[in-house]
Amino acid sequence: MKSAQTIALKPDEQSALDVLFAYELSGKRVFIVEATSNIFKEWYEDVREVRDFQNRVEILVSARYWRRWARRLQEFGFTREDARVLSLGTFGTDNAKTFLGVAEILTFDQPMVNLFAERRKQIQQKLDAMKLNIESPYNQAQLPDVRLVAAEANKRK
Repeated sequence: MKSAQTIALKPDEQSALDVLFAYELSGKRVFIVEATSNIFKEWYEDVREVRDFQNRVEILVSARYWRRWARRLQEFGFTREDARVLSLGTFGTDNAKTFLGVAEILTFDQPMVNLFAERRKQIQQKLDAMKLNIESPYNQAQLPDVRLVAAEANKRK
């Protein structure tokens, strides 16, 4: 295995760190999904940047209705994994349950961003219909914005 000193970050990895640091400086909390955290575990001990990243983010946890919403998102053509991420963006929270949903999802997944942008109006209609039949505070759920990490990084330069 390579030592941490010989592993250079790829441009997209550096962009993710740049965005993280910019958000942190502006006082924003940054969350990742548990699946992403699990992927990082392999490199946590060996790669300083992974440790630094993991220590600066929180894990977004599921709130009520996230599974139902994920199933409905798959009807729009999202993969199971993408639907889960998008659903957590709408029906996710922190461990203390201090909020519902996030303002934005940043991803490297161009097809997910494109599909979300293309179908956003229909997705919003489906969410609005679902919210009619669920109790507060879940009936206040909002769709997050979905953008590419690179676009966010370029906006901050």
